[in-house]
Amino acid sequence: EYSVWKPKGFLFLSLKLPTAPSGYESTEPLQTDSYGKGFYQLGIGSLFVKRIRSFELLLSPSVVGYRPESYFLDGENRKIEPGLSGIFRYGVTYFFKKQPLQVSAQHVLRYDDKTKIAGLNSSAVSYYQDLILNLNYDFNGYSLSGFYSNQNVFGPSKNTSLETSVGIQFTSSYDL
Repeated sequence: EYSVWKPKGFLFLSLKLPTAPSGYESTEPLQTDSYGKGFYQLGIGSLFVKRIRSFELLLSPSVVGYRPESYFLDGENRKIEPGLSGIFRYGVTYFFKKQPLQVSAQHVLRYDDKTKIAGLNSSAVSYYQDLILNLNYDFNGYSLSGFYSNQNVFGPSKNTSLETSVGIQFTSSYDL
C-alpha cells in the first residue's frame, strides 16, 4: 500500500562464505596474497527506501557476526574470534526524467569490534566512513554501472587500509 510519508521497509539476512585467503593465511610481505577476511559472515539488517518525485532516499542499518576460525600463527594453531560489525548506510539516487539514467551517492559508516586472538593481545577496534558514487544506465533489460568508492573523504578513520576503488558492472535481468 502506497503512503506519501512512510518508506518501504525490508528486512534482510546476508551470508558470506570465506572463498579467498585471509590476512591470517598470508605469506607475502604486506599481505598482498590476501583477498578476503577468512571467516563465515552472517548479517541481519533493514532497508528503508522512499521515492519522492525524481529522488529516492535510502537508509540501511545492519549488524554482522563472524564464525571463529583457527589459523596457524607464530608457530601455533590459534583461535581467532572477530567481534561484531555495525554498518549504517544512507544515500540518495536521482532518476533523470525520460532517460534510463540514475546517479547516486551514499555515505557508509562502519565499526568493527576487537578481534580476540587466543594467546595474543586482541586487535583494536576499527572504523571508517565511505563515500560511494554510482552512475547507472538501463537499456533493453541490461544495466551498465560505474562506481567510485573512497574511504579518505569523511572524518577520522582508525585501523583500516583506507581503500579507494573504481569499478564497472554489467548486469542482465531475466523474467522467471
